[in-house]
Amino acid sequence: MTRNIQSLLNALNEAESHLAAAKANHDAALTDRDTKLAAFQAAVADLTPETSARAVACSFDFTFLDALIRRFGWAGNNPRGSFPDGPIDYQKMRDGNQPALAGQYFLSPDPELKHMSGEEQIKRAKILITPDDMPEHTREKGRAAVAEYLRGEGYIFLDLRAELYLEEHPEERQRLFESTAKYRKAHGNFGYIWLFFMGSTVRCASGIASFPAMEMDASDRNLDGGWLRSGWGSDDFALVLET
Repeated sequence: MTRNIQSLLNALNEAESHLAAAKANHDAALTDRDTKLAAFQAAVADLTPETSARAVACSFDFTFLDALIRRFGWAGNNPRGSFPDGPIDYQKMRDGNQPALAGQYFLSPDPELKHMSGEEQIKRAKILITPDDMPEHTREKGRAAVAEYLRGEGYIFLDLRAELYLEEHPEERQRLFESTAKYRKAHGNFGYIWLFFMGSTVRCASGIASFPAMEMDASDRNLDGGWLRSGWGSDDFALVLET
């Protein structure tokens, strides 16, 4: 009987010892977590817009966008996505072929979009009827000039993440196409439109810079792009944030 009681006491002491060790490990883990969290928050607080863009680029998964770029067909077989360190210089990108950069594409570096999914972009988007919203001489200078003019007016362009979302949600594509009906009717266009995502640029297989675009009609769509140096037509539309 005495031996049984002693064995039970020994087992209880051992259990208490294990519990104490587990509690110590748990407390240490919490302390380590809190230390890492504090360090992360301090680092984020110190990020400049430039270093923030790099940090997001390191953590963003471009896998699905790479697949979308490959489906374009004209952008080469080696897509390489990133966030630029600052605003895209459209005029600088419009001239010259750079085959070494084929497949390079950017997402918008704008703080409003940096952490915004394609779905969130579309939910906050409105159609911008650009032919009516800018001087004719700006349209004639080409898409790079159009983008710089609209950016100067305070517009924030949607990027490839929004195009990927539309590619996967035909009902949203249809809604956007139908929202252009009044404009199309007024301008004798009952067929298709080109929807541009000028928050991104993509270099095709020859290295020419383009804006990703989606050609849409009442029943289908086609992934494509438009060179920055080409003109802006009466069928061209851009998606921007509702601000």
